[in-house]
Amino acid sequence: MASFKDASDPFYDGGLKYELVTEMAPGVWKITRKSDRMFFLAHDMTEKLFEVTNQPGKLNLSLAGQLLSPEQHNLLEPLMIILNHENLMSIVDIITFHFSNSGRFGRKRWFTVWDYCDAGNLGNLIVNQHRRNPKAKTYPGDLDDPMDVDDTSEAGEKRPRTPPPEKPFIHLPESFCWHVLRSVLKALVWLHDGMRFIDNPLFPEEGHPTMLSAENPDWQPILHRNIRPENIFIGHPRRSEWYGACKLGNFGSAWISGHCQQPRGKSFEWPIFAKALAPPKGEFMSLGDMIAGDMKWTATHPQQAGQPYTIRSEYRALGQVMQALMYPPMVDYHWQWICTNQVERVLEPLGYSAALKNMVMKLMIFDHWAPVEGQDTYVNDAMYKTRELHLDAEDAYLDWKKNQRWPEAKAEVPGTKAERDQDSEDFKRLIEKYTESYAQVANVIQKV
Repeated sequence: MASFKDASDPFYDGGLKYELVTEMAPGVWKITRKSDRMFFLAHDMTEKLFEVTNQPGKLNLSLAGQLLSPEQHNLLEPLMIILNHENLMSIVDIITFHFSNSGRFGRKRWFTVWDYCDAGNLGNLIVNQHRRNPKAKTYPGDLDDPMDVDDTSEAGEKRPRTPPPEKPFIHLPESFCWHVLRSVLKALVWLHDGMRFIDNPLFPEEGHPTMLSAENPDWQPILHRNIRPENIFIGHPRRSEWYGACKLGNFGSAWISGHCQQPRGKSFEWPIFAKALAPPKGEFMSLGDMIAGDMKWTATHPQQAGQPYTIRSEYRALGQVMQALMYPPMVDYHWQWICTNQVERVLEPLGYSAALKNMVMKLMIFDHWAPVEGQDTYVNDAMYKTRELHLDAEDAYLDWKKNQRWPEAKAEVPGTKAERDQDSEDFKRLIEKYTESYAQVANVIQKV
């Protein structure tokens, strides 16, 4: 990989593969790849990679530029390898364009190219409908007061009111909820465990998805730390797809834990010595403070001051996203309402299958570091738990699809034979692509 400063380099040549379509925000362009007309997002990174000097036209690498530059620490290449997954907003390329006004010398700008999901994000699907439909059912009490208290709450606990369960509530289709749950769990399996699963279109109902990577005890779990509806992006379906791509994005708060998996079955006096820990989003905590906070708060929910962020925090965040998709948004503070209510109160009036509600409940209460009953030690059986959750979700999804009680589960359109054949060819190419990708990941880990 050439230097950022080369006058003629692969970054500029890479820019020739794309065409600018429209500027969607300052420094953010929608671009298309000439070879297949696929759309991507290009983010201008020039100001972050370089610092302006007193000499006109001369730029020096910033700290970020030194970390990413091929002639310095060269973190760009491993970053593109690690953030490469079908359910992540992956880095596709880094390119340069020359921008110029009429008759003036062009300005060289550096861009990172990311996946583009053309149907927006999940935050658009949990918008309060009350303002557009004044007759819509609303929560009891003042809509503008998020602290309206349910007088019947136990022990005088202050929490927002819940609507009376007059009939089962349904918001988004259950099939779509399963699609989001399975997609984000696949992304988390990659971030937490370094394993990749892919659906096999040849045998969609025969069992678990195909696993393309083996266990790697040297993988250091990556905690996203910002799993919210606005950071989960969706695309329009293509060919025989029931739903389009669902991808987890926005890695601005992602944390590489520096923790490696421990051997199974090893006992510890405290669970924290073999656990991936991170400070809460936007905060700084030393490792000692995180260990002390984890010893004090363990699995307390919601998050307390001084309580570190763990893999279990990721599960709960995904569980809250699922509740927000399942419960009809009737107030402007829908997300805050979901986060401040107990999962049982949210799920109880919903008309979804027991399989989906039980899976959401498991995300909220799952604790693989619970102490052994009758003992004072914790047995480390925490390896690859995200993978196990994902496989549990796949089992529950297949059971739901085979259940005749839910007609929606039988509504999937199989597509024409030509489409199915094309899906099969795409699947074979993906197998080859991701097998090579995993070999690259293993090489990056070995270097670290």
